[in-house]
Amino acid sequence: MDEMEKDIALKSMRWGYAFTLLVLGIWMIAANITGGAWQLPFYIICGQNIVCFFARQLYRKQVDDEGWKKDISRFVIALVIILAVGLFIPLFLLGLK
Repeated sequence: MDEMEKDIALKSMRWGYAFTLLVLGIWMIAANITGGAWQLPFYIICGQNIVCFFARQLYRKQVDDEGWKKDISRFVIALVIILAVGLFIPLFLLGLK
């Protein structure tokens, strides 16, 4: 592929990714408001972003970009904080009842 074809393919993938996130986000919000099952779109969004993040870090490592190490450590710290908050808030609320 020449540069123009690569640029077109990359832009198309970005638009597809943005569309998928938008539709799944709307589905998740609408299901949450109506009392439906919001978990499936939430898991798809999380899985998609995790795969995208790790693929980006893998490619950055392959081209010897040293910034990938810092991003991995930030991701792990953020994940630990999110899991801690996600676990402790429900436990705290159960303790208040």
